[in-house]
Amino acid sequence: MTASPLSETLRRWLARPLIVFVLISIGFALGRQTAPRPTPADASPAATGQGRVVLSYLHGTRRCLACNTIQRLLQETVDHYAQAIADGYLLFREVNFDRDDTLARRYGITGSTAVLSWEHDGQEQGFITLDAVWMLRDDPEDFAAYIREEIDQRLVGLTEGSAP
Repeated sequence: MTASPLSETLRRWLARPLIVFVLISIGFALGRQTAPRPTPADASPAATGQGRVVLSYLHGTRRCLACNTIQRLLQETVDHYAQAIADGYLLFREVNFDRDDTLARRYGITGSTAVLSWEHDGQEQGFITLDAVWMLRDDPEDFAAYIREEIDQRLVGLTEGSAP
């Protein structure tokens, strides 16, 4: 017994949206599993009158290999500052600006970007975008040196008791 042309057409017509739905669902599930977890809340000395340096990696929901590489290299570089992080002088955060565009609007960001800002008494005093991360992403040593130099310039001001 063969299927009628009408039932075959109907089956194909219904199967395509179902396949698309399944593929999109798998994509979202994989994205949730591989997305980095947010850092703990902003508990820091900044709230008690001291300063703090904040390295933010802002990105959209959909990210390419280069975007993920930059985030990984930023995290590896920041891991060097375990004591400054523990003391609350340095915070690394990743922000999906598709979900919360507050920082993206503040910094004028429209694509994945690393931003270094510094605070005193809980108020942001200034910021710079670290645009060279895109050019340095294929050279982890130069990438780390660039990020560390920028962080160190701001942390020195905090440890010496002055604004960075």
